[in-house]
Amino acid sequence: MFCSVLSVYQVIKVSVEEGKRSVVLPFKVTRRLLSEDITVEWRLSDLEDRLLYIYHRGHQGPTQDQVYGGHIEMTEDPLTTGDFSLAISDLRLTDSVYTCTVYDEHGEILHQKVVVLIVRGLQMEMVEVTKGEPSVSLPFKISGPVDEDIRVEWTHPDSKQTEVMTFENGEIQLSKQNKVYRRRTEMDKDLLTSGDLSLTLKNPGVDDNGLYKCTVYSGEEVQQWKTVTLSVRGQ
Repeated sequence: MFCSVLSVYQVIKVSVEEGKRSVVLPFKVTRRLLSEDITVEWRLSDLEDRLLYIYHRGHQGPTQDQVYGGHIEMTEDPLTTGDFSLAISDLRLTDSVYTCTVYDEHGEILHQKVVVLIVRGLQMEMVEVTKGEPSVSLPFKISGPVDEDIRVEWTHPDSKQTEVMTFENGEIQLSKQNKVYRRRTEMDKDLLTSGDLSLTLKNPGVDDNGLYKCTVYSGEEVQQWKTVTLSVRGQ
């Protein structure tokens, strides 16, 4: 007999530390639900209710989602193990509610779980400064010493001039900096030892308002990141 949705609906919370870029969303089903005819869908419960990953009659894979494509995977042979957990390797903190649903061959819901992602230690930090001040600091500190091969990128996603400052190969890369920020930005020259990745912005103005993001890479893998919102008030 088909179970009602209410009896198989679950909500769980999964915690992840701030700065982490990968997480596993757990979902295991009982053997009585395992059948070659089932379909399993992982969706992101945003305004568009986006389909991220699908398993159908032995075939599985991510959808053509522009953001998550290539960054999500499921365990091999989930029909044998009953493990339909989803691993995300490029986590977006703005996405926090995911739904996994198991359907039978007629499209009826057999099991459904909602996973709410909780970010521990996330600081929605805002820095305020008055126009006319000589400089402002956008703070970001990590545990030092830091590996010599890291790349640190400060960007301003809210602006057309996104490339604020890049530290790579042990030094600031001026060639990767937008001319708007040249001679206006500084970082700790000894950041590999101190772990202080804070950005100093000189002569802040209203055009500098908005979200700033600092990302720490090891090779092409993101290790940590932080966002800071800058508010420049009038005099």
